[in-house]
Amino acid sequence: MDTPIIVAMISLFGSIALAMLNFFLQQRMRKQEEQGRQTAQQLNQQGERIAEQQNLINTLVAYTMSSSVFRHLAGIALLKTYNLRFGEANRREMYFLRDHGFIQPRDGSFVDFVDDGREYNVAGMAATTPVGELYVKLRKNEIPPEMRNDIQNLRVDLSTL
Repeated sequence: MDTPIIVAMISLFGSIALAMLNFFLQQRMRKQEEQGRQTAQQLNQQGERIAEQQNLINTLVAYTMSSSVFRHLAGIALLKTYNLRFGEANRREMYFLRDHGFIQPRDGSFVDFVDDGREYNVAGMAATTPVGELYVKLRKNEIPPEMRNDIQNLRVDLSTL
């Protein structure tokens, strides 16, 4: 065979081989791009499911405490003065907050709620724990209006919750 014909055939087969290689590489890239899109879509859906589950957990946690007990927690967390008599119901609710780790003594000792007929500034006796603070943030929309509106008595800026 003639050398120019051999060179032409090698060139032709080389071009065909390169075209086929290019075609297969493009196919593979399209497939990988599609897999990437599917993975991104799955991650997005998983993120949405996780956010949904977090909302459910937050709701469950938020309502494991009655509104009357939450009122006491908000008073302690937000107000400088939160006066309360320790009748049976209030004592039970305050012990719930203390025993479940939502409040702690301000002075580091032990906080007790003795029913002696007097009114006490509970916000001066007890402080919220980090868990108590998170709980107030979780239910910030349920802070009683009279507490929100008692600007002079607020210990914290409600916009930071």
